[in-house]
Amino acid sequence: MEQLITTPSGAAINATRQTLGSLRSKVLQFCMKHPRMKFTLECIGLSRDIDKAQLERELQTLIAEGVIAKHFSDSGLVLYCAKKSAQELAELTKTLL
Repeated sequence: MEQLITTPSGAAINATRQTLGSLRSKVLQFCMKHPRMKFTLECIGLSRDIDKAQLERELQTLIAEGVIAKHFSDSGLVLYCAKKSAQELAELTKTLL
């Protein structure tokens, strides 16, 4: 659900898009800091106080875009990792700012 909010300067902002853009930026920044690490959903969520459902949706979008990959460990644990280089991730992050 999209919601318009008004900033102190009077500008209207779409809160959902702003939140998801911010979430995408946080995921990309996490991947830049740990470019070769396989991580769980909780690695990002716990370190950043992020809504798990929104994070799952954003990860699925990034998977569909080929930015990150989803793997399963032998025990069935879901793991994610970056498919792009740190430089490519930095460029993607810049487009969000």
